[in-house]
Amino acid sequence: MEEADQYRSKMENFRHEMEELHLTKVKELKDRETNAMDRIKTRELELEKSAYGHRQHVLRDEESARYREQDVKKTVEMELYLVKSEKDRMAQTIREYEQKLNEVENFKLRLEKQHLEDMERFKSEY
Repeated sequence: MEEADQYRSKMENFRHEMEELHLTKVKELKDRETNAMDRIKTRELELEKSAYGHRQHVLRDEESARYREQDVKKTVEMELYLVKSEKDRMAQTIREYEQKLNEVENFKLRLEKQHLEDMERFKSEY
């Protein structure tokens, strides 16, 4: 009977040691799981911050490109307007020049006609 009690006592001690070992291992696994989850959350936050910063950088670049494009478009429109104005002014100057040439040509013809008439009158008087 004593032997049986000894074995029971040894078995109880062994079972108790195994339970403590099991509880220790479970606690270690829970701690490792908690640490892993914390690292994952930290990494996710870092990735989100990085992605946000990248998106903001891309948005700033797009906005800057849009402003440059608008500026170039305004410059081109202004230059086209100035070229059209200059072209219109040149066309008006050419029309005025041609009109003056016609007036000078008409004046020349009138002078020649008047000169011929004066010559004929002078001849007829003398």
